[in-house]
Amino acid sequence: MAARKDPKKPRRNRAPRSGRELAVAVEAMRSDFKVFGEALQGHREHMDRELHGLREHMDHRFEQVDARFEQVDARFEQVDARFEHMDARLDRTDGGLSLVKAAVTENARELREVRSTLAEHGVELRELRGAVLRIEGALDAKVNRDEVEAIVERALAGR
Repeated sequence: MAARKDPKKPRRNRAPRSGRELAVAVEAMRSDFKVFGEALQGHREHMDRELHGLREHMDHRFEQVDARFEQVDARFEQVDARFEHMDARLDRTDGGLSLVKAAVTENARELREVRSTLAEHGVELRELRGAVLRIEGALDAKVNRDEVEAIVERALAGR
């Protein structure tokens, strides 16, 4: 069987047979390359515009992000200042609590001393009360001066 040609396959152009055909082929290729170069240049200009627009957009966005970071930094500085203020207040409070603790400890010691002294004085007071009661009893039994004078006058009068 004879080989059949596939109609879908393009025919290969064989090398041009004359100088004129070669010049026409080179001119056609030059024209195609010129169109391709112009299209490529147009695409490059379009991409440059797009890239420039993207750069401007990104620069704007970065400026916004930088501004936000500056705001956040300012807020952190405020928070840091507040914490420093709170630390100072807590330090003063700790110092005050230390003074209160020392005062309470001293007061507790003094109260123990006062209780001890009161206990000692309580014994002495009971002893004094007993002595006062004995003196009162003795005074009740003792004759007072007016009574002695009255007794002496009666005794002298009765003689």
